[in-house]
Amino acid sequence: MEQKQITIVAAVITNEKGELLLAKRNQPQTPEIHGKWEFAGGGVDFGEDPVSSIKREVLEEIGVEIKVVRLLPKVISDIQKFNNGDQLQVLVLSYECKITSGTPNPTDNEIAEIKFFPLDEIKNLEAFKNIHETVDLLKL
Repeated sequence: MEQKQITIVAAVITNEKGELLLAKRNQPQTPEIHGKWEFAGGGVDFGEDPVSSIKREVLEEIGVEIKVVRLLPKVISDIQKFNNGDQLQVLVLSYECKITSGTPNPTDNEIAEIKFFPLDEIKNLEAFKNIHETVDLLKL
């Protein structure tokens, strides 16, 4: 059994209607996350600033440039347990962002779909736990 910890940055992108942009995972080799909705984003590379990381990850995953509005006021910690016994602690830094150029489209094969959702529809989605916690932070 392996235990590992990683830091993830999540782009909480809203549009002019106040809807939230989510990406659907396409990773059939990892059934624990396949088909779940999440924010665009990803891992912070060693030595990389988290704001630089979120801009890089969003461009790589959905092909848009963003500006960071603010860091949301909570670091979310989640432990994921995998079928093989491995455990992964994920620390999530969530940034409220706006698109400055481009139209969101999946540009990474690990993303099946991208869609803006009204906040009240998100509670019904099969999504990562941090999605629901983050929606509550947006209301602050």
